[in-house]
Amino acid sequence: MSMKSARRLLSLTFFVAVLLVPVPPPRVAFAAEDSAAKVTDVVTFNVKTLKIHCPSCSAARRCTKSRVDIPRADAIKRGGVACKLCGGVCRR
Repeated sequence: MSMKSARRLLSLTFFVAVLLVPVPPPRVAFAAEDSAAKVTDVVTFNVKTLKIHCPSCSAARRCTKSRVDIPRADAIKRGGVACKLCGGVCRR
């Protein structure tokens, strides 16, 4: 076997191995929060950007017109995603 065909076989094997490796499903935000206390937490939700903030977050204080305080479960149902600064979690 020549060096060129050996390299092709190796690259083909690697390519097939990469394609066949099972990819884990994407992690859903807030899926691990099952406790009743966290579900009833009130968060600040920006209806324009769909960001979920802790009420004490600096980004939550900046949004004025499009801000509502709702339970976390409702914010998630509306398609909300966690803020990059606070993570959408109120740390007490």
